[in-house]
Amino acid sequence: MGAVVLLVLLPVILMAFHQLIGRFFVDMKQRSSTVYGVTSQRIVMITGLWRRRIRSLNLSRVFDVTLTERTDGTGTMAFGPIDARSG
Repeated sequence: MGAVVLLVLLPVILMAFHQLIGRFFVDMKQRSSTVYGVTSQRIVMITGLWRRRIRSLNLSRVFDVTLTERTDGTGTMAFGPIDARSG
């Protein structure tokens, strides 16, 4: 009976751990492995940990590009107008 309870509880505990803590580490790793390329015609974003996703934006369709860079070389790129509601 104890083994059955363990087999039922272990997946629940692992999922709870992922939801509470693990997803932040996965997100951090995914963001650190994201690569951007900017040319005179387009912006290319390559993301993904296990399965690569390539997204391409035509520059003629992007109105505002904002780059906020920190001293350690990391930063944030925002494409499109800034939402006034986001603060």
